[in-house]
Amino acid sequence: MLRAVKQVVKEFVSPKYAYLRRFDIRPGDVVIDLGANVGEVAEYFLRRGAKVYAYEPNDHAFEVLKKRVGGNEDVTLHQAAVSNYSGSAKLWLHENHTDSEVMFSQAGSLQAEKSNVSEEYLEVAVSDIAEVLAAHEYIKLIKIDIEGGEYDIMDCVLDNADKIDHILLETHGGKHKGFAEKEVQLQEKISRSPHKNKIYTDWF
Repeated sequence: MLRAVKQVVKEFVSPKYAYLRRFDIRPGDVVIDLGANVGEVAEYFLRRGAKVYAYEPNDHAFEVLKKRVGGNEDVTLHQAAVSNYSGSAKLWLHENHTDSEVMFSQAGSLQAEKSNVSEEYLEVAVSDIAEVLAAHEYIKLIKIDIEGGEYDIMDCVLDNADKIDHILLETHGGKHKGFAEKEVQLQEKISRSPHKNKIYTDWF
């Protein structure tokens, strides 16, 4: 009970939740959460009755995610990263990951050129974005927060954007010089896309 009260209060004071309230998510809507981490966003949409498909590759974050929302019949959890292929890959861990495996799990990346990752990694499963999207005829919202991996999947997302209402996207080119050229290319593609008005690049 106390946790529920704290959560309600948090939703009203957090700018992240204020942002999410912009989208009219209704019971039965399909929401895809790429980079679900410990499940904060997934839990928010589940409380609104959405059918949530959450992808998270990090072992430590996935255990928290599973405990947090795994008992909800409306969530499907995938312990996997998402890219433009299926198989396996190295998930490079944040340089401070040993200080807190959960806290720094959100910064792990499949991209070795990300400026704040270490030389340590986890071997993780990878799901192909084409297969992720093909599983649904209509998607109300997709959240993409995959630490540089967005540059490898956005061509496919844009190709399928006619069946997606809202695309929440965090890009990492402004934070990590290794992604600067990819960021320019992506922003040009978005600006030319007929679906650019449904793409929100100001996600946290």
